[in-house]
Amino acid sequence: MAYLAWLVEAIPPEILEEWPRLVYVQGEIYAMNGEPAKARVAFISASQSFANHQDMDGFCQSKLAVSALAVQLDDPDQAWSSALAASSLAARSGWCGRATGRTGS
Repeated sequence: MAYLAWLVEAIPPEILEEWPRLVYVQGEIYAMNGEPAKARVAFISASQSFANHQDMDGFCQSKLAVSALAVQLDDPDQAWSSALAASSLAARSGWCGRATGRTGS
């Protein structure tokens, strides 16, 4: 796993800016390596990059990952705000209905 962490850290920043999924994967690797603080930073960066690329599914996924790590890092305020950001966007975009097969109320 250390090799994977080294590999994604070697990716030039300009490539990471164009491929937010790589930043997200970097966060997953940090999380698997037991580095939740680094993972959280990567997921926050990924969510911002996904938003810049108008990839709302990626944004929501990243925000939920931030929320889960914030719980692990005993940061309930960030856990709540990140989960709420993902939930609000999903509700506004209709993503919740697509994900569950439900629409409307």
